[in-house]
Order: sequence, then C-alpha cells, then structure tokens
Amino acid sequence: MTPCQNLRLFLFRPYQRFRFDRSFFGVWALTFGFLISWVNGGKAEVDGEGHRWQRIRFPGIEVGVAGAHADFLVLGGNPLHGLRLDILISGGAALPDLFAYREVHARIVRENGAVSLPLNGNPLPPIGGAGTASGSTWSTMGFFPWGENRLTAAWIAVEIGDRVVWLELPYGFDRDPSKALSPSSQLELPMKPVSIPEKDVIQWESVYYDFGEIQNSWRLSLIQSNPFDARAEIVLYREDSAIGKSMFLWDLHTPRTGIRIIESDGGTVKGMCLSLRLQDDGYRRSDTYRFNRNGIPGRSWGEIEVTVGPQSYRMPIPSSMFKYVHGHSRSQK
Repeated sequence: MTPCQNLRLFLFRPYQRFRFDRSFFGVWALTFGFLISWVNGGKAEVDGEGHRWQRIRFPGIEVGVAGAHADFLVLGGNPLHGLRLDILISGGAALPDLFAYREVHARIVRENGAVSLPLNGNPLPPIGGAGTASGSTWSTMGFFPWGENRLTAAWIAVEIGDRVVWLELPYGFDRDPSKALSPSSQLELPMKPVSIPEKDVIQWESVYYDFGEIQNSWRLSLIQSNPFDARAEIVLYREDSAIGKSMFLWDLHTPRTGIRIIESDGGTVKGMCLSLRLQDDGYRRSDTYRFNRNGIPGRSWGEIEVTVGPQSYRMPIPSSMFKYVHGHSRSQK
C-alpha cells in the first residue's frame, strides 16, 4: 500500500483504526491534547510559595502485547482536579487489540494504607488513539484526590493488560501543591506496604520544576533526581535567534550558574558542577550538578536556590528531593 493510500485509510476509514464508540475527531482531539500536555508537562497552576512542581517521569515498560510500550507521567496539574496520571502507549498496527477486550484500572495507595480510586472513574476512561497502518499511539489519564497535607509517600497501581505495576511517588507529592507547606516529620525512610511486590515497583526517575521567565526574557527550569545522592540539571532556554547568527545561542561559560540546597535548619549544601552541555536544538543549555550526602533527621521542607549570573531564584522542595537515600522507598523487613 502506498503512503497516499495509508493516509486515505487513516483519514476516511477511522472505524478500522478505533474499536470503541467515539467519533474520529473526538479521538484525535483527545490524543492530540494528551500529547501536547505530555510535552508541556501540564503546568501546575499554583501561586505563592506552594510546591510548584510540574511532572514526575518514570521509566517505560513493555506491556507484552503486540509489542506495546507504555510510558507514564504523574502531574501536579490544576490543584482543583487532583493528582493526574497520564498513560501513553505506543506500538504496532495490532495495538488496538490490547484494549478491545481489556480495561485499564488504577488506584493510589498512601503510606498510611489509605486507598483512593480515580475521580474520573475506574476503569479509566476509554483509551483514545491515532495512527497509521504501520503503528499507533494511544493514551488515557486519571485524576486522584489529593492526600493529607503531610510529607508522606504514595504508590499508584496501574493494571494494563496482564501486567500490574506500582508507580512510586516520593514523599511530599500526593498533597495539594497549592496548600501551605506541611510541617516537618520525624519519619525517616518511606516504607512500601507489604502488599506491594518489590519486582513490580517502578521507581521515579526525575521531577521537573519550572521557575518561569528570568532575566533577559530567558526561561529557567530544573530537573531534580535523588537515586542515592541528589543530582540536578539546570536548563536555560532562550529563543532570540536571528538570521546570520549561530543556531547555538548560548555560551558554555556565560552566564555562570550555581545551585545550593537550603535546609530547614538554615544549613546549606552547595552543588558541584559535573558538566555543561549545549542541547541540539540550539535553544537550551543544560548544566548538571551533584550534591554531597546531607540531611538533618526526619522529613522536612527545604529550598533550592539556582543562580544565573548575578540573579538567584528559589523554590521550596521536600527533602525527598535531596536527602541521602530518601528519594526511594524501602521494603519492610
């Protein structure tokens, strides 16, 4: 079949591509909107000094049906709508068979044992998708009620096909980010409930923060991780390109950046620069840092301060983002 025939099939015979009762244009709008939110991160609408995180990224998994691959994001989204789970599934032409007779279920389990189902129904809403004869992409999402305003961990169980996986949320992320910062806690490492099999847990990879516009109409974002020792990637963005100028707008050493963590007791931990990198699009520069092992007892809120040239910018973050080994939960003995 020629490319033109593939396109005609895709545009005019959608009933061969989608096996649920929904119009073609509704399906396309759902998937296109989902993909846009995936790229933009579902920016959190939080004012003031709330915990202004945008999204948590996880490793993808093989679903095991028709070569399907699933990716997950958890987003702060709009605080009024609750904690948001996005599922994006891609694969070959036979991928719709995965959902013809099966449903996607989800639930969130908090560290205190409380269980909540999605606000928009369980199983999750019908999966929307779009594609061609050679492959397709499908998506769905769920919204969960916020947990208590405490520094506690949570896990989201997702059932896709024959697989059940548990997405690990670091403590401080299942609370409403628009609320005042929660009190410190004497709890130490988060412990998984004994009902969650270790082999089925998917640990989070990174958390994305957006500082917004900074000096010179640049933008500043931060990608934070804490596998054992905390790491941070400062991302500078600019788009003042012009004809006759290099597509690479940044100099590697100007402006100089820096980063430090300010703990709840006033102590500070300075980041050590590991690398400076110009990204291929020419608009972004990434400066990567790591932090020495640190942390006062218990769980608490700190601040992360990013310096760009003469200016500095701060944002509150929970100690799960920087305290040694607090990034991931442990199994109960």
